[in-house]
Amino acid sequence: MGASGRTRAPPGKPAKAKPSLMLPLSMLLLLVSSVMNSIYFKKMTSAMPNYSWFLSELTTVVYTPLFFVVVYGPYLVPRPGRKTLKEANLSGSLPRTVFAVMGMFDGMSSVLMVLGSVWTAGTTQLILRQATIPMTLVISILALGIRYHWMQYAGAATIIAGVLVTKLPDFLGHGSGGAQDRVLFNMVFLASSLPNALSSVYKEVAFRKAGNVDVNYLQFWVATFQVVATLLAMPIYNMPFLGPQRVPFDAMPSQLTGGTSCLFFGANTIVTNCGGPGQSECDHCEGALGPTIVYIIANVAFNVANVLVIKYGSAALSFLVLTLQMPLTSIAFCSKAVMGSAAQSPQMSTFAGLGILILGLVAYRQGGNMMEKEKTATRSVSQMVTVGTVGAMQFVLPASRPKLVPRSPDMLRSQMYARLGVASPLASPLLRASASQLSSPGPGSPLSLARSEPEETVSVQDL
Repeated sequence: MGASGRTRAPPGKPAKAKPSLMLPLSMLLLLVSSVMNSIYFKKMTSAMPNYSWFLSELTTVVYTPLFFVVVYGPYLVPRPGRKTLKEANLSGSLPRTVFAVMGMFDGMSSVLMVLGSVWTAGTTQLILRQATIPMTLVISILALGIRYHWMQYAGAATIIAGVLVTKLPDFLGHGSGGAQDRVLFNMVFLASSLPNALSSVYKEVAFRKAGNVDVNYLQFWVATFQVVATLLAMPIYNMPFLGPQRVPFDAMPSQLTGGTSCLFFGANTIVTNCGGPGQSECDHCEGALGPTIVYIIANVAFNVANVLVIKYGSAALSFLVLTLQMPLTSIAFCSKAVMGSAAQSPQMSTFAGLGILILGLVAYRQGGNMMEKEKTATRSVSQMVTVGTVGAMQFVLPASRPKLVPRSPDMLRSQMYARLGVASPLASPLLRASASQLSSPGPGSPLSLARSEPEETVSVQDL
């Protein structure tokens, strides 16, 4: 025991490092922020049902200055020895047109998600959002010719079954989806998964051709083009099938002024000819600012925590936490303590579909793990980690590749013997008799490793 009170490690043995709290704290933050992310997204859109386009624009614009400071801030003040922005090559040789396509896909997904969420219950949102997985799988097969493990196909089919179990009664007119669910807007919300899946596949193809792309640089330009995509998506709000939620082109300026007044000043603009059958909802903006701020904070915390879990743990741990949050979020949506008067009544079909959905997610993940073990050198879309959000940004990071296990010289020598078909010198018929008199080698001996290898005959061409 030294003077400092610390126990010294024996000579030749490294001291044991104290377990870091970063991973469990990151997992806890990911779990809490993911639940809050879903809950307050619903609260935000429910508080401002008449300003969906305004919310789509807001939840995208807010990230642009943040990423601008992170990406370009260090280069605004020149320092000796620091690379210039051009020398850093943050884009990884990808042209900005690639970021523009990514932004268009993400922007379209955000618009449809926010628009559909107004009349899509929280638990329904949670389930419909998982449709991105089978859509991504189908697009990858058709566009890239990628083949998956059979368990991934089974998992994707199970996910679809979970969605159908949840919504089929409502589609057939026998469900009790309640006032928060309207089939038309459920379909709009579900449609947001298609551009989301297209974005994931396109990013995978782009990353294959690129060098090391700076993640923050990527997010800045994708967010910038996503703002443009949201502006170009204004005609969607003019579609007649939206009914009372339809926003004519001449009323678009009022979306900005009315949305700003509703969010920041709590001022109700739509107070007459509203709330009745075939009419839009009346404004109730008094509590709109709080859920919006909490959602943005939870969204940032969610993305940061997910990256930390992948960094200090693994993508599998991230998947585990995000699967666990699904039942917790469903319970929260049915809790009056959390949702107040907007709490949902528990439905058997919803929780049955949720259970089927979780089984599908687990099967899909397990199939991906089995494929990685079979073909560790092959990258596929399933090996990309999509750190997603609800109605805002998406972080797509390549999953960490398995580490190469170093092989000792004895192991290399024994494997070479096996490759040559002689296993070891003791495999000679003249030496087998004497070898039987020797004590059997231990489990770590190179001879035992060599003799455990199957013998095979190779030709000159093979060598």
